[in-house]
Amino acid sequence: MQTATVKEYADKYLMNCRKFSDYSSRKSIIGHFVRVLGDKNLNDLEKKDCDKFIEQQLLCYKSTTVNSHCRYASRMLKLAKYDKLLEENPFDLVSKPKTENRGRSISIEEQNKIIRGKPNWFRSAVIFSVETGVRQGELIGLERRDLDLNTRFLRMDVSKTKGGKLSSAPKPRRIPLTEDAMLSLGY
Repeated sequence: MQTATVKEYADKYLMNCRKFSDYSSRKSIIGHFVRVLGDKNLNDLEKKDCDKFIEQQLLCYKSTTVNSHCRYASRMLKLAKYDKLLEENPFDLVSKPKTENRGRSISIEEQNKIIRGKPNWFRSAVIFSVETGVRQGELIGLERRDLDLNTRFLRMDVSKTKGGKLSSAPKPRRIPLTEDAMLSLGY
């Protein structure tokens, strides 16, 4: 089995990732991994090394972000395994940090703080987004035909991801329009 350090392999991996739209994210996240374990030989990586990386990440980031960082680093190590530079991907053995419940909506006080002193169009957009859960890109792309005022539903034919790219398998969504959502639209 050939040998390479984490840093050497990361440099090679990132060279091949330049064509991807998330290249800058990959480079930043892999950079975190290299700072912690860059001098270590790939074939010497163990579960405890990945645990150390996770521990250090949790000092600076929330668990959801750390899990995302782990996915990127794991993806790189999976490729190293495919390239026969690693026998096992140690990220397959680690327990990922528990994530907090993301179901919380902003409070009325937080919402009022955001919209205080803003123009009506902005206030309406914030209230509509909070009430429906649509993202900024989805909100901007809405058209009148997406609203069914009789049934009080919003139809989202194509979902966009947080990065603004179309999802690979867009599924139509029907979102109920609350009273506040209807009021924000002027109905």
